[in-house]
Amino acid sequence: MQDEQGSGSADSGFDPIGVVSRRVGIPVETIRIWERRYAVVEPRRSASGDRLYSEPMMQRLALLKALVDRGCSIGSIAALDDGQLQVKLATLAPASRPQVSAPDRALRLVVVGESIGMRLHRDPGFGPAEVVGAFRAPGDLLVARDPLDCDVLLVELPALHTDSAGLVAQLRARANASGTVVLFGFGNHKALRNLEVQGVVARQLPATLRELRQACLEATTGDLAAPRVAFPAASAAGTARRFSDRQLAFLGGHETSVSCECPRHLVTLVSALNAFEQYSAECASRDDADARLHGWLRETTAQARALMEEALARVAQADGIALEPSQEDREER
Repeated sequence: MQDEQGSGSADSGFDPIGVVSRRVGIPVETIRIWERRYAVVEPRRSASGDRLYSEPMMQRLALLKALVDRGCSIGSIAALDDGQLQVKLATLAPASRPQVSAPDRALRLVVVGESIGMRLHRDPGFGPAEVVGAFRAPGDLLVARDPLDCDVLLVELPALHTDSAGLVAQLRARANASGTVVLFGFGNHKALRNLEVQGVVARQLPATLRELRQACLEATTGDLAAPRVAFPAASAAGTARRFSDRQLAFLGGHETSVSCECPRHLVTLVSALNAFEQYSAECASRDDADARLHGWLRETTAQARALMEEALARVAQADGIALEPSQEDREER
């Protein structure tokens, strides 16, 4: 059976979405978003339900991409016919798609997540920004009493589930945010699609501050790039965590004498394993066998995490970094 990602023609004169994506240079997920939001083309369906595209459809998609590459938003050109698209394209000078331009003032942010908040506070690489609200966890924002208003809500979630979109919608309303960026450790396609329907920009961790700023700018324009896709993720089973999120954020930003940056990479690995443990613990199980599998994944990840924590502890000790857990960290653990 030919699927949507296939490389061959599924019907005479028509091509599946994977072929179209490669030919016109648009990611598959972006094509689907453009169809769903703006009805830029109407592909026919094969007997198995796969999208099939004609040559004129591909030419239209190529025109749209050329205009987007020259700075047009897809929402402003989606309703134009092919002739109008060609006229508009002729009036624009060839150019590669620019980065989303920065606003005239600093971005006003509401941040949910301790580690990302510490990164923004510590490192100016993000660019001009004003954090008008900072919260350690989603629940802290939901119960906040002071009124908020911001350009972007920046939320860090270790794991995405199909119901995460509902939580993000509540957070966005509470923050009175114009746009939303979700940073996640692990998740699944359905969870990402649920966020995309809300207009949320999703980025998988780890991400550089430059990537985070670009995501925030995309969220404020409403012109979404295709979200990155992740798969499994998680948190706590087997052995107890050795480092709190606060300690990991501290170690990740600590100036080290080790020029190879192994401490920072170890922090990334430990953080990812923490997230995968949590995802495995929260992942829905269809039956007893499925539950046993997820339990085994959780336990195995905990063992790997403990080994990486030991490696991080030794590197920190060699570099003379002393980490005594605070009372707050003890309570969290």
